[in-house]
Amino acid sequence: MLKAGCYIFGAGPLRYVPALDMSRWAKCRPFKVVIHKGQVRRSNHPEGEALRLSKSGTAIAGLAIAWNGSVEAPEWAVRATHVAKAAPIDPTTVKGFDRLVELLSAELRRDTGKATKPTFDRLIRQLNVDWRRLPQAKLRVLESRVTAAMAAAGRSAAPVAVEAMKARGDTTAKATRRATVKTHKLGVSTSMKVVDLQAVRRIASSNSNFVTDFYTKQMSPALSATAREIVSRGVSEGLGSDAVARQLQRAFRGQLAGRTTSYYGVVANAFSNRARSFSQLVTMRDAGIDTYTIEAVLDERTTNICRGLHGKTLQVSRTLTTFDEVEKLEDPAAIKRAQPWFVEKLIGSGPDAGKRGLFLPGKGGSRLAAVVDRSGVGRSDVVGSIRWGMSNKSLQNQGVGSPPYHGNCRTTLLPDV
Repeated sequence: MLKAGCYIFGAGPLRYVPALDMSRWAKCRPFKVVIHKGQVRRSNHPEGEALRLSKSGTAIAGLAIAWNGSVEAPEWAVRATHVAKAAPIDPTTVKGFDRLVELLSAELRRDTGKATKPTFDRLIRQLNVDWRRLPQAKLRVLESRVTAAMAAAGRSAAPVAVEAMKARGDTTAKATRRATVKTHKLGVSTSMKVVDLQAVRRIASSNSNFVTDFYTKQMSPALSATAREIVSRGVSEGLGSDAVARQLQRAFRGQLAGRTTSYYGVVANAFSNRARSFSQLVTMRDAGIDTYTIEAVLDERTTNICRGLHGKTLQVSRTLTTFDEVEKLEDPAAIKRAQPWFVEKLIGSGPDAGKRGLFLPGKGGSRLAAVVDRSGVGRSDVVGSIRWGMSNKSLQNQGVGSPPYHGNCRTTLLPDV
């Protein structure tokens, strides 16, 4: 039970503050907070909040404040209108899965942002030089510093990203197990085995090199290209060093914010779906179920990839074997080949030239897996007409077994009971 008083929170446990100067609270508006097992799970206010609890410690006494990081000088006050016990998230539903992805994405951005901030701040400070004198030589020095900074950022971000995924993976796997057992009335325990939870954590660990590669192979070239463009344009236009430095700072901060938000959104989706799929599959295995059906979310956003896979029946044991094989890999390229994502693009030659095709990347190049004769994209509850050139067994032998099948995939699995 929580004791009466004021509590400051962001994400995670409540932090008790014995006294706050409530006389400073002036601006009020309603908001909703959900508390579960003494932790704040959700609020519709973007900043941290503080709750003033009743003497019983179980209800809101009246006031709550929004907080921007300074306990001494909160920005405004808001009146709490509702506190409720959080309903458990069901990862097997569209809404529940989207919520888990949203939570993990926010945690990844927050944790890696904190870990890499010193490196980025140091890089930003190095932009303030006299660009009018020997700009190309100084640009080469800056590019080398960008490369070094991104390598350092990757080393800092990878371990904290993995820890965030491990924690969220445990939650996702356990919740998926409970939901799968209850929804399909399977006669097995709703608890995950320790060995299976360890496998989920190893899936999280396999993302370490992907995170490192993001900073070294995506961020570093992007920032270097931005620097070359801004410096060259600034020098040719006769801009002063301060003006060029300001443009570089704005561009670098914008690139960092935009690219990390997009990247960690994809990572959160991919890992959450992989953890959910693995939990579903081991639950089916424990229940003695041999096959499962791929179930796409057939709305306007659904890709031709998932429309084409919708309804296919695959073997539980073969897909779990793929998970076992991937566990032994560390190289990101090898992992991508072992569990490949489809690529949709135009077919360049042959009888179906000009149509869109679903290609599977491999070591020897892309292989055409299916032809989209009629797309269903943009419409709900419509699959379209997709002609497969690979059998279900061949797809599984190529590593196509469980979601995600592409970036930001929402497709799930149903046991054949």
